[in-house]
Amino acid sequence: MLFFDYRRVCEFIIIRIKRLLRRVFLAIAQTLVKIFSNKYILPYATLLSYAHPALAYSIRIENPLNASDLPTLIEHLSTALMKLAIPFAVAALIWAGFKFVAASASGNEAKLKDARVMLQWIIIGTAIIVGGAALVYAAVNFAKTLG
Repeated sequence: MLFFDYRRVCEFIIIRIKRLLRRVFLAIAQTLVKIFSNKYILPYATLLSYAHPALAYSIRIENPLNASDLPTLIEHLSTALMKLAIPFAVAALIWAGFKFVAASASGNEAKLKDARVMLQWIIIGTAIIVGGAALVYAAVNFAKTLG
């Protein structure tokens, strides 16, 4: 008969997930720094403009926000926040689930309470972000109907 120590298995899985999430978030942060850093965009544009004068007029840096007025800008920023927050909320929910499993397997009431509090705050934070985005969307649409 095989015997598994579920607590150790859960701890092993949690450690692996921590390492994976740490690597993923580090890679995302490094990519964002490379994308939005001027040291990668502007030197190439200036080098190409010195290479041939005709290239100086063909290089354009597009507006990444794609908004011409304030309500559209607010709407785009709210949408971007939602696109960033939802994956983090899902990852945090998975993390809270693993904490529940580990706490249940070990029978530790303090860790179980900690997992409940974590889940509660994840739900509250997600509700605030989604509710805020809904309010922004409603306010922007209302402002657009006014004029």
